[in-house]
Amino acid sequence: MYLSNLSNSSNPGIIAISALGGNKADNLKTEVGILKSPSVLMNVFEFVKKEKSSKNQQFKNLRFKTWEEGALDIELQKGTTILNLAYRDTDKNLVLPVLNKISTT
Repeated sequence: MYLSNLSNSSNPGIIAISALGGNKADNLKTEVGILKSPSVLMNVFEFVKKEKSSKNQQFKNLRFKTWEEGALDIELQKGTTILNLAYRDTDKNLVLPVLNKISTT
C-alpha cells in the first residue's frame, strides 16, 4: 500500500529517493559483509594471532583470510534479521574473549 501511494504521487523525486535506500535484505547483507571485512575484524584477528603465537610460533604467519574462513561463520538466519555468529578455536580459553571482542566491534 505504501508503494502504491508513492507511485501515485505527483512528485517523482519521492520515488527516486525511496529507491536509493535499497531494501532491508540488501542492507542487512551489506552490513554482514562489512562485519566480515578485515577493516572491522583486524583488531580481533591481531589479538588472536598474538595469543596463539605466544604459545605456538607457527601462528606468527597466520593470515586474516585463513583465520576468518576457518574460525568464523557470520550469516543472517534465513528469512529473518537475526545474525548468527560462530567462532571456533582449539584453545577454549580464547573463545569467550574473542566473541566479546567481536560483539564490542
